Amino acid sequence: MTAANQITKAPATMSWRWIAAAAMPALALFALQAGWPWPFFSDDSFISLRYAERLLDGEGLTWTDGERVEGYSNLLWVLMTAGLGALGLELVAAARLLGALCSVAALLALAAALRPRDLRSATTAALAPLLVAATQPVMIWSLAGLEGPRMLALLAGGLGGLLRRFGGDGGRAGLRAVDLMSAGVPFALACWTRPDGPLWALTAGLGVGALALRGGGLNAVGRAFWFGLPAVAAVAAPLWFRLAYYGDYVPNTAHVKADLDPASFAPGFAYVRAAMVAMPALAAAAGCGAALALLARPRRAFAPTLLLPVLAWLLYLCVIGGDHFPGLRLLHGVIAPMALLA
Repeated sequence: MTAANQITKAPATMSWRWIAAAAMPALALFALQAGWPWPFFSDDSFISLRYAERLLDGEGLTWTDGERVEGYSNLLWVLMTAGLGALGLELVAAARLLGALCSVAALLALAAALRPRDLRSATTAALAPLLVAATQPVMIWSLAGLEGPRMLALLAGGLGGLLRRFGGDGGRAGLRAVDLMSAGVPFALACWTRPDGPLWALTAGLGVGALALRGGGLNAVGRAFWFGLPAVAAVAAPLWFRLAYYGDYVPNTAHVKADLDPASFAPGFAYVRAAMVAMPALAAAAGCGAALALLARPRRAFAPTLLLPVLAWLLYLCVIGGDHFPGLRLLHGVIAPMALLA
């Protein structure tokens, strides 16, 4: 039985016992290798922790006294870290704990994407989380203090949820606007986690809209609109806050780093190529999965909804020239849809 048929014929409820069983190999691998980079903690993480610390001290989201400057680019991560700090947890430990919990949540979400309900389906569902757990971003960055694991968890949950909703019948009738908006919430939260989060919401929304071309229910524009509405609100709210609180349209990091240069494409392409070589199992499995799904019958038409965000993100990395951090930090998000393609 193919994965597409498994989704189509799966019962409405999932068995958490089988989800845990499907995720177990990945969780064991994650636990085994998470300590290898110890005590690595990214210097940039202390920027977020500085803002979290001052927020807890009643000084607001500020770097120093005086003029307010938005020096962070991961609002949700700052607030979540501050939340753990308010419970009495030391902030470095809080950031490490959040990273570990988000990585575990991502692996469970990937395992749940195919609705495992028996030994056979759980064996199939184990592939995606195991491929992700074996990558450098999970091994090196889960305890390093930055927001990458949060992006991984949101995209694993969001895209895995779309696969459960649309994987068997992307054009089914009767899909309500509230269903589409709830499916868009993880992508809205991604917009609060990283400034490039809207790219994931946009490409996933285009995929969801395209699925409507296959059948009844809301039309393509309607589906994309309701799906993207939470992300639009998630972009608008921080923009209003930024203007009111910092007096600027973009964070200070954008003024420093946002410099598009055509010369960046060559090193960016080299970065993407090296990243694919550095995770050969995931890259090869995702490529084969995408090719087979695109060549198969229309019931596997969900594949472009996963493939479009992957291609868009890899192109984005080429445009910005890649990344200087070790461990493929900016591959955090893309490994989730690649694993689901596999």
